Amino acid sequence: MKRKKSKFTGVYMRESKDRRYKGKPDICFDVTFKEGSRKLWQKVGWRSEGITAAYASKIRAEIMRKVRLGMDVSTPKPMTFGQAFKEYEENHLTSLKSGDRVTRLYNARLKDEFENIKLKDISTIMLEKYKNRLLAEGLAPATATHCLAIFRSVFKKMVSWGKYKGAVPTDQISMPKKDNRRFRFLKKSEADELLSSLRARSEDTYLMALASLHTGMRFGEIASLRAEHISLRDGMIRIVDGKGESSRTVFMTTELRYQLSQRHLKAGELIFPNRDGKIRPMISKSFPRTVKALGLNDGIADKRDHVVFHSLRHTFASWLVQNGTPLYTVSELLGHSSLEMTQRYSHLAPEVLKAAAASFDRIVGDG
Repeated sequence: MKRKKSKFTGVYMRESKDRRYKGKPDICFDVTFKEGSRKLWQKVGWRSEGITAAYASKIRAEIMRKVRLGMDVSTPKPMTFGQAFKEYEENHLTSLKSGDRVTRLYNARLKDEFENIKLKDISTIMLEKYKNRLLAEGLAPATATHCLAIFRSVFKKMVSWGKYKGAVPTDQISMPKKDNRRFRFLKKSEADELLSSLRARSEDTYLMALASLHTGMRFGEIASLRAEHISLRDGMIRIVDGKGESSRTVFMTTELRYQLSQRHLKAGELIFPNRDGKIRPMISKSFPRTVKALGLNDGIADKRDHVVFHSLRHTFASWLVQNGTPLYTVSELLGHSSLEMTQRYSHLAPEVLKAAAASFDRIVGDG
C-alpha cells in the first residue's frame, strides 16, 4: 500500500486492498517524525476505527513533544481482549453487585476464544458470527445478549480510559431479543402451600419468599436489605438503589411486619446474609426443591410459565390488579421505570376496563 500525503504535515494515508469501510477501501493513517537523525514511521489507525487525518496530526504533535523531552516514543503493543477484561474487572467490576456473575460468564463463554485476540482485530462481523453460533447452539437469547454486553462494556471502558482508540464493534449489532416475560402467578392456595412448605425447610427462604409475595420486591432487593432499611414502627421498607437505580418505599403487610419483628435486627447488618456474611447471589436451593416437591411445574413445558422466585413478585402484582388497583399504582409499588412494563397485567382487570368503557359510553350518550 503506497502512502500518500494528507493536508496535515507529516500525516500520510494508505488504502487497503482488503479492508472496506462504508463501501470504499479503508484508509490507514501513518505519521512520520525524526528522532535524532533517524526518520521514523508510526501507524495511528484505520478510518473504520474512527481515526482521521486531524486526529493523526494531534498524535504526531504529541510524539514530537515526547522526542523533544527525550521520552520513549516506541509504539505500545496493541491490547488484547484478555488484557482489557482484566483491567475492566479490576477497575470496574469490583464495584458492581453483578461483578462475579460477569466474570463467570466471561470465563465460561468468552475467555478461550477471545482472550488473545487484539481489540483492534475484533470486528462487528466477527461478533455477529459469534452471536449466531451461540443461538444455533441453543443458548438462550438473553444469555447471548449478556455475552455481547460484556464486549460492549469492555470496549467502551477502554475508550473512556484512553486505552483504545477504535470503534466499538457491538454498536452495529442487533442484540438477540425474545419475550422472556413471565405471566405465571400463584393461586392463593398454591401460595399458602408454598410458604408453609418453605418454612418447614428454611426459615430464611420462607421469610424472603413472604417479603416478595407481600411487597413485590425483587430477590436482589431483598438480599440487600439491612436492618436500618426497615421501620417496624411505620410498617415500611426502604429499598435503596433498586434495579431502576432509584430508591423507593414499600409497605409491609401485618403478617410480614410481625415475622420481621421476631428477628434480631441490628443496624448495619444484612437481614438475610449468606453463610459468609455477604449478600446472597441467588435464592437458596431449598426454593426450587420445594417447588419441585409440590409439583407446581409438573406438565408445564414453557419455562416462562414455571414457578420461580420471581413468580412471587408477579403474584403480588396480579392479585392487586385483579382486585381493582390501578396499573399506575401497581407500577409505583413494583418500582417499574415505565408504565409500559406494567401493561402485562392489564388483562387481569377486565371488569375495571369494562367499567371504564361503560363510563365513556354514558359520557358520549349524554351529549
